[in-house]
Amino acid sequence: MNGFNRFVNLTAMLIMSIQLTAQVTITVPNPSFERTIGWGNGSVQGANYNYWQWYRCNPQGTADMMAGDGLWGVNKPAQHLGYYGFMLATFPDTNQFESIAADLSTPFVPCNTYQFTIYLSNMKRGSGACALNGNSYEHNYWDIELELYGTNSCGFEELLWESGNIDHCDWQQYTVTFSPSAAYSQIHWRPKMVDIYALGLPIGWHRMFGVGVDNMSSIVPLNASVPLETFDVQLCAGDSVFAAGAYQTLSGIYNDTLQTVAGCDSIISTIVNVLPAFNSNTTVNICAGDSALIGGAYQTIAGVYSDTLQSVGSCDSIINVTLNVSAAYNSNATVNVCAGDSVLIGGVYQTIAGIYNDTLQSISGCDSIISTTLNVLPAYLAITSMDICDGDSVFLGGAYQTIAGTYHDTIQLAGSCDSVTITTLNFLSAFINNVTVDLCAGDSLFVAGAYQTQAGIYYDTVQSLSSCDSVTITTLNFLSVFTNNLSVDLCAGDSLFVAGAYQTQAGIYYDTVQSLSSCDSVTITTLSLLSPFIYNMSLIICEGDSVFLEGNYQTQAGTYYDTLQSTNSCDSIVVTVLSTSLNGNASIELVPVLCESDIPINLSAASAGGEWSGYGIINSINGTFDPGVVGVGIWTVTYTIDGPCGDSQSTTIEVLPESNLSIDLVSEYCPDDPGFYLSAHPSGGYWAGPGIDEYTGFFSVQDAGQGTHVITYDMDGECVDNASVDVIVLESCPEPVELIYYVPNSFTPDGDSYNQIFQPVFSSGFDPFDFHMMIFNRWGEVIFESHNAEVGWDGTYANKIVQGGTYIWRIEFKQLDVDNRVELMGHVNLLR
Repeated sequence: MNGFNRFVNLTAMLIMSIQLTAQVTITVPNPSFERTIGWGNGSVQGANYNYWQWYRCNPQGTADMMAGDGLWGVNKPAQHLGYYGFMLATFPDTNQFESIAADLSTPFVPCNTYQFTIYLSNMKRGSGACALNGNSYEHNYWDIELELYGTNSCGFEELLWESGNIDHCDWQQYTVTFSPSAAYSQIHWRPKMVDIYALGLPIGWHRMFGVGVDNMSSIVPLNASVPLETFDVQLCAGDSVFAAGAYQTLSGIYNDTLQTVAGCDSIISTIVNVLPAFNSNTTVNICAGDSALIGGAYQTIAGVYSDTLQSVGSCDSIINVTLNVSAAYNSNATVNVCAGDSVLIGGVYQTIAGIYNDTLQSISGCDSIISTTLNVLPAYLAITSMDICDGDSVFLGGAYQTIAGTYHDTIQLAGSCDSVTITTLNFLSAFINNVTVDLCAGDSLFVAGAYQTQAGIYYDTVQSLSSCDSVTITTLNFLSVFTNNLSVDLCAGDSLFVAGAYQTQAGIYYDTVQSLSSCDSVTITTLSLLSPFIYNMSLIICEGDSVFLEGNYQTQAGTYYDTLQSTNSCDSIVVTVLSTSLNGNASIELVPVLCESDIPINLSAASAGGEWSGYGIINSINGTFDPGVVGVGIWTVTYTIDGPCGDSQSTTIEVLPESNLSIDLVSEYCPDDPGFYLSAHPSGGYWAGPGIDEYTGFFSVQDAGQGTHVITYDMDGECVDNASVDVIVLESCPEPVELIYYVPNSFTPDGDSYNQIFQPVFSSGFDPFDFHMMIFNRWGEVIFESHNAEVGWDGTYANKIVQGGTYIWRIEFKQLDVDNRVELMGHVNLLR
C-alpha cells in the first residue's frame, strides 16, 4: 500500500471517531416575561419591573416588564397574566436603546435551522397615533424594528433575525427562523429606530419609542445542514482504502457521514478506482566481457531477468529482459620499419619496436582485437662539423651551400635501410673590433692610414689568426668646452664669490677650470639682487578690542611696521594701518501690545543706522510695523546693524483680536411691564445707564421711567470697545388684541359644497403676514404647505386625491401687538 493510501485510511479512521450531535428543542427562562409574585418594588400601572431571569444588557436604560392593559398605546391586553417585556429606543441617537438577553437551555448547534414564535407590538411613548382607550388607533409614522442576536456574553456576535418595521399597536404573532454559525449559549433582543428623520419634528417632540415582546415559544430545530465533500482515490490491483467503515478493494462510490469542526454533519463521498498492473518484455545484447544493469545488478551471463517498477499511475510495472552475450574476434600481424620511419598502428604512427593492439568493431557489433608486432631495423648515421670563411661555399645536401646550417646526405646500404651523413656547416666571419676615442677640440688620432681631426667612424682591415680578415672600427669624438650656467639670487646687501672676487652687484660672471675629461670647463653665473618685500594692509577693530602689531597688542589707531622673513629668505615688511570703530547697540525699545485694527507704528532701537526685518515690517529703514498685515498672533521682528562692530537683536510683538461688543436687540416697553435682563456678547462685561444693574444687566422699567434711555455695555481688557442700545419706555400701551382661533379635526373633500377645505379659522389676534401651515402623511412627508391663512388644503397631493385617513398638521403664526410666536400641531381626519 503506498503512502497516499495509508494517509487516506488514517484520516478516515480519525474523522469516523467523531460522534454526531443530536437535535434537541431549546428553551429560554420566563418565555412569557411574567414577573414573580411578591418580587419587585411596585404593582401599579407604569411601575418598572426587571425581567425575571433575563439580563438587562444595554447601559443606556433599564428594560422593564409592564402590565398589559393598554399602557402607552397597547391596544390589546398582553398574553397570559397580563405582563409583557418592554424596551425603549430613542432618536435622533439611534444607538441609544434598551436590550435584554437570556440563557439557552442548550447551546445552538452551528448550521442547524431553528424556529420559534413570539408576539410583538409597537408602543410609542407619549401622545400620538396609538389610542389609549382601547377603541381605535392609527399608527402611521413611528417606525421601529426588533433584532435578535446570538451571543455568549450579552453582546452582538451574530445577527440572527430582524422583524422589519413593526407598525401595529396590537399584539401580532411573528415566526422567527434562523441558522446560527456558532454554538451560542444566549439570545439577545434589542429595538432599532428606522426612518426617524422623515418626521420633520422639532427636538423634544416624541423622542422615545418602545417595542413590546411576549409569549415566546420554545426554539425547535427544523433540520441540520449537511455539507458534502468528494474525494477521488486510485488504487493499484491488490491495494485497499478505508471508506464507508471498511477497507475497500473494488472500484465504486463509498459515503461517510461525519461532523465538521463547526458541529454540522458532513458527508464525505469517496470514489474508488482500481488500476491494473503493467507488464512488458524486452531483449538486450552485449559483448563478451561487458555487463548490463538488469534486476538491480550488473549482469554478464546470458539469460532472462525480471524488474518490478512503479508506473505513471503509481502501480507496479513488471519488465522481462532477455540478455544475449556475443563473442569477440582476435588476429596477429608483424611489421618491419627502418630506424627513423614510422607505421600507423592503433590510430597512432609508431616509431619504437613493440607489440601494439587495435580494437575494432566486428559485424556483430562486438570488439575485434588485432595484435601487431613492430620491428625497427637499424640505419647508419654519421655526424660531422665543417667551418669555412664568409663568402666561401661547400657541396652538401646535393648543392653548394653558402649559409650556415645542418645538411643531410642519404645513401642506401645493402640492408635496404638508408645511411645518413649529417653535416653542421659554420661560417667564420671577419673579426670586428669596435673602438671609441674621445679627443679635446684641436687634437688628432692616426686611424684609417692618416691623422684624423674630424669626428667620425674609421675602418682598419688586417688578417686574423684563422686566416679570415679582421676589421677595427674606430668611432672618433671631439669634446667641446664644458659650460655650466648658474642663476643666483641675493638679498640686497649680501655678496657671492665669482669671477675671482666677492660680487655685490647684479651681472654675469665667468669662471674657467679643467674638467674631469682634461678639457676646459666654463661656469657662467647670473647674479640677481632681491629687494625687500613690502605688504600694505588695513585693519579695523571695535572699540575695546586689540590686535598684535610691532610685538604688542595695539588698541590705538595708527600705522605699524612688522619685519618678517619671506619665502625667498629675504626680509618682508608688513605695513598695517589700524583704525578703530564704535560698537553698535541694537537693543530694541519695549513694544506695547497692539490690537488688530491699530494703525502702523515705528519701532525704535538704541543705535540708529540699522535695518528692520520680520513679518509685518512694511518699512525696513523706519521700522514701521503694521498689525493689520500680520493679524492676530505673536510675531518676531529683528533689528540688525551691519559692519565689523555691528549688532543684532530680536523681540516679539503681540497682536490681540478685537473684542466687538454687541447688545441683543430690545424693543419698546410699557410702563407696567416687568423688568427684564439685557444680554450682550461676549459675556463678562458690566452695564451702565438708567434702571440697569451694573453686573447682572437687569433693566427695571419702573426705575428707569418714561423716555428713551441709553444703556452701555463695556468690558475690561485690551482691544475691547463698548456698545450701547436705546431702551424706550412708553408713556402708555394699548391693550393687546385677544387671540381667538379654531382648528377643525376633520373635513370631507367629496365635491359637495360643505367642508371641502381644511384650514384654521382666526377671529382675532394673529398676524396674517406671518403664517405657515404644513400637512404630513404617515411617513412624515410634507404633502401640502401654505403661507396664507386664507389658502387651505383641498385633500390632494401632486394634483391627485389622497386616501381617506388621519394626517398630521403643524401651524405657526405670530400674535398681533405681542412679540410672541405660536406653534401648534395636531391631526385631521380626511373623510371620503
